[in-house]
Amino acid sequence: MKLIIQNSRSIFAFLLGALAAFYFKGCFPEPAIQPKIVKVDGKKYEVIASKSDTEYITKTEKKYVKGEDIYHDTTIFVEVPADVDTAAILLNFYTKNVFTDTFNIQYGKFIIRDTVQFNKVLGRSYYADLLVPVITNTQIVKERPKVQVFTGLGVGVYNKNINEVSAHLFLKTKKNTLFGVGAGVFDSKINYKFNILLKL
Repeated sequence: MKLIIQNSRSIFAFLLGALAAFYFKGCFPEPAIQPKIVKVDGKKYEVIASKSDTEYITKTEKKYVKGEDIYHDTTIFVEVPADVDTAAILLNFYTKNVFTDTFNIQYGKFIIRDTVQFNKVLGRSYYADLLVPVITNTQIVKERPKVQVFTGLGVGVYNKNINEVSAHLFLKTKKNTLFGVGAGVFDSKINYKFNILLKL
């Protein structure tokens, strides 16, 4: 233990230097194909699956507008012939006429119905019968892999006696590979250790 304390600076420098060498030698390079990344509450996640579902919802709407609320555009006056059928004109004037038109669109239809009397629109009704698509996009995400560093102490026991004390530093890559370095004292001599651990 005394020997470790006396050489703590050199041991620490060795551990840091070894980890730096692992890093700059590309022991944990970035993957060639970068995954899609999204942010959730400010935190980055990796997208592992995406799916899209479309559901059609029936939507029916009715509306009625009074004639006086309908915008009246230009009035065009025409010359009245001298010989006219006054009774026919008055009959047409008092007759209530209903005009209906249907517009088919991609998701259903619109029906417009106008009621005309006294040479003006008395009212207009709208009817819509639609199947509205609602698209739901779902992404399954996971936390992004990250590099982690672990440190610790170890002892060696032989014949019920502690005969080695060592310090270790491990670096876990994004692909779950561990690189480790260590330095310890055995038989009054400093020895250095290197480790590579692969996940099975």
